[in-house]
Amino acid sequence: MGRKSCLEKRHALWNTASRLGLQESMGNPLLRPAEWINLVFFLSIIGIVVVLHRGRVRGALAFGAAGVFATLGGTFSAALLPYDWSAMLRDWLPVPLVPLAYQQAGSLYTRPNLKLQNRLQRIDDFFARRFRALAPVVRSLHVTRYLEGAYLLAYPLVPLGLASLCFSDLDVPADDFWSVVLPSTYLCYVMLPFAPTLPPRLNGGSGSDLFFAGPRARTEGRRMNVWILDRLGIGANTFPSGHVAATTAASLVVLEHRPILGAVFLWVSASIAVSVVIRRYHYLTDAVLAVAMVLVVWWAVG
Repeated sequence: MGRKSCLEKRHALWNTASRLGLQESMGNPLLRPAEWINLVFFLSIIGIVVVLHRGRVRGALAFGAAGVFATLGGTFSAALLPYDWSAMLRDWLPVPLVPLAYQQAGSLYTRPNLKLQNRLQRIDDFFARRFRALAPVVRSLHVTRYLEGAYLLAYPLVPLGLASLCFSDLDVPADDFWSVVLPSTYLCYVMLPFAPTLPPRLNGGSGSDLFFAGPRARTEGRRMNVWILDRLGIGANTFPSGHVAATTAASLVVLEHRPILGAVFLWVSASIAVSVVIRRYHYLTDAVLAVAMVLVVWWAVG
C-alpha cells in the first residue's frame, strides 16, 4: 500500500475520532502508545529519585521535565500544525527523546555495585579462558576495525530502521516500530539505579580484557567511539546493554515488514552485540540479556 493511501487512512481515522469525541477540545488525538511509554519512563525516573532518594535530583528533574514537555508538545502539535506535519513530528519525536532518556537515567548513577561488577567480570574471564585460542583473531587489526565500525552504527541504526518503514510503500505505523524499540531500550535504562556498574573499558586489567581487546589499537573507529562516549556518555554501564537492545529491537521490526532489508539490519545489530563485548564497551551478560529481553518484548507486543 502506498504512502498516499496510508495518509488517507490516517485522515479517515482522524475524522472518525472527531465524530466519536475521542479528541480533546483543542483538536488533539489521544496519546499514542509511544507517547505513553515516554511519559511513563520520564515520570518513573523522577519518582525513583524522589521516593527512593537515589541519584542526582536536579539532573533527573531537568531531563525528566524536558522529556515530558517535549512529549506533550508533540501530542498537542495537532492543534497548531497541519495534520501531515503533526503526524510526522510525532512519528520522529522519539528519536531525540531516547538519548534524553539515557541522560536522565544517568542521573541515577552514583557509584558501582562492586559485587555485581566483579561477578560480571568473572563471567567474561571464564569465557575468555575457554576460547583463548581465538584471541589472535579477535585482536587482529581487521577485526578491530570492523567491530569499532559496527559499534559506530549503533547510533544511526534506529532512525534508519524507522525511515525504512515510514518512507516505504508499506503501511506500517511508526507506533508499531516504537512499541517494540522503546520498551526494550527503556527497560535497560531503568535498571541503572538497581544494577550500577562501570563499563569494562573503564574497569580493565583482567584476563578477559587482554583476550578481547588486546592492546586496544587506536583505530579511527576506536578514537571516534571513545570521543563520543567521553562527551555524551554517562560514565556508567547499562545492564542490560541499551545499544544492543535498541538496535536488535529495531532490526526485528524491520525484518518483520521488510525481510531482505531486515536481514541486513539484523546482521549489523548482531555485529554491534559482538563488538560491545569484544571491544569492552559492555560485559557479555549485558549483551546476552539485552537480546533475550528484546525477544520477549517483541513476542509480547506482536
